[in-house]
Amino acid sequence: MSPLTGAPLATVVEGGEVSAVIVPVQVFDVWDKLMKTAQDEDAREAEQLARIPRFQAGVREGLESIEKGETRPWREALADA
Repeated sequence: MSPLTGAPLATVVEGGEVSAVIVPVQVFDVWDKLMKTAQDEDAREAEQLARIPRFQAGVREGLESIEKGETRPWREALADA
């Protein structure tokens, strides 16, 4: 059941893993709006952070550390975890 509307949900299972969730269009529209709002807020926060000198310095320090081989990008580190 959908927590928003009480409408039944259906799932698509492939290879033992859920690969899709089938929901009513109204539910999808609500989820889509929530995701777009979150993305807009993330973009706004990123713009604000980019203007802060201490944040800029931290980014610069992190990139220099990666270039020197003192640390690795987080995606590489997570891939090895």
